[in-house]
Amino acid sequence: MKVLDDKMIVRSLTRKTAGGLVLPGMLVAYTMYEIVKIGPGHYIYSMNATIPNQVKVGDRVLINYGSCVSIGEHEIDGKKEELFLVDNSEEAIMILEEGETIL
Repeated sequence: MKVLDDKMIVRSLTRKTAGGLVLPGMLVAYTMYEIVKIGPGHYIYSMNATIPNQVKVGDRVLINYGSCVSIGEHEIDGKKEELFLVDNSEEAIMILEEGETIL
């Protein structure tokens, strides 16, 4: 899978228990995701230049709930996970530092 422009493929960090309880990672309006793949950056035709992304693969980011579209299950790190497409990297509101969570 090759991602173009500044689009991102992410996996949700929200987890549910067997009983359906949502574990940390989901807020009312935003959800935490990990970037799995990302394009090279946004290409601006009039300038003939690519603006690099501010985020990278592996970053944990907060994204507006509803900005992602499911693209189905794909194998990541040896297990099947549901992945989501984000139209542009500007949808990432913030990058979470190592060990940081939003509750």
